[in-house]
Amino acid sequence: MGKGSKRRPCLVSQEEFARNWKRIFRYPSHCIECGKIALDVATLAHYEIDCLWDNVLHHVVVVDMHILKCKECGDILFDNITDDQIQAALEKHYEH
Repeated sequence: MGKGSKRRPCLVSQEEFARNWKRIFRYPSHCIECGKIALDVATLAHYEIDCLWDNVLHHVVVVDMHILKCKECGDILFDNITDDQIQAALEKHYEH
């Protein structure tokens, strides 16, 4: 991205997220924590995270965040789409 350009988040539905994830990761994929082939698409209704933006720590809440979750051990995996959702929540928080 060029200087001064602003990153636009990719906010997608659960179905779009599932299609994108399966295409990129060659579904099914192994869980990083337990090693089993048990990752699936899930939604976290409420996720809180502390993010550093312009050298200031912000407490951000992400609602209905799409993630990858292991059905065996419960470990969660964040990917680029998840990162975009966090970025969008941070930008919304930063505007206030």
